[in-house]
Amino acid sequence: MLSSSDNLKQHLRIHTGEKPFSCSHCSKSFRLLCSLKKHLVIHKEKIPATCSQCAKTFPSASRMLLHMKVHTGEKSHSCSQCPKSFYSSNALKKHKRVHSGEQPYFCEQCAKSFFWLSEYEIHKRIHTGEKPYMCSHCSKSFSQLSSLNTHLRAHTGERPYTCSHCSESFSMLRSLNNHIKQVHLSEMNKNEEPVTNSGERVKHYSCDQCGKLFSQLYNLRTHMRIHTGEKPFGCSLCSKRFSKLCQLEVHMRTHTGEKPFSCLKCPSSFTVQTNLKKHMRVHSKERPLHCSLCTQSFTQPCYLTQHMRKSHLKEMDDMPV
Repeated sequence: MLSSSDNLKQHLRIHTGEKPFSCSHCSKSFRLLCSLKKHLVIHKEKIPATCSQCAKTFPSASRMLLHMKVHTGEKSHSCSQCPKSFYSSNALKKHKRVHSGEQPYFCEQCAKSFFWLSEYEIHKRIHTGEKPYMCSHCSKSFSQLSSLNTHLRAHTGERPYTCSHCSESFSMLRSLNNHIKQVHLSEMNKNEEPVTNSGERVKHYSCDQCGKLFSQLYNLRTHMRIHTGEKPFGCSLCSKRFSKLCQLEVHMRTHTGEKPFSCLKCPSSFTVQTNLKKHMRVHSKERPLHCSLCTQSFTQPCYLTQHMRKSHLKEMDDMPV
């Protein structure tokens, strides 16, 4: 028996199909008021929200709150196998594949597997021939957005990479790099003295600030920027500048997402070779950094520093300055 008339009315709706509680945002209706209230949360989540720090907009408040961690620096999801931490549980889950070697995205055409879904999606275009990024000025299309952006400079005439030794500018960074190597490097080194009997170049270019010697004038001029603060290589996509062309090349990968140094044992890839070398210690188990206060050893300096702070803070405080 039902205890009240209200409960009886609610029960009878099971048989009659009556749904008196309608959602004002969509066409759905419900038998119970509590069911409608639960449903309304879905629409609340879809209300756009704007970040107060950078004015970016997001499809929901929850997405915006996750973004806010970029500004606060909060990384509450920590890896149990290394010191890294992440903004979200999803990012941590993806990171764990570095340790497990898991490659969940598998190509049925060539049997290659991938660490990231984005890498897999780009790879599939090799087989399908899909080129979704079309040029608005001509009939050419591209499989990647970065390739389209580079191509567009052929139409706009944009040459964002300027040589610091002459007035020439280039549409691509590699073209600037080739220009410096082929034109200016040969000019600066053509009067070089021959190598010594030991096979080393004579270092006859001296820095008047610190006395350091160089065998090539080009290297001395590059070195002098340490003292003058000159940064002739500017990024065309942001305000950062660099004293060396190679530094700009590495920085540009933060915009393009390029990671040319790939691990042969897992799907990890890196923007610089030194990071790949450090990563390889995960596979080789090499631990070249030893703690001076105990027998533990580590693969990277940051792990050693973290260990010293956690395990030997008191001993470090007692050490004479």
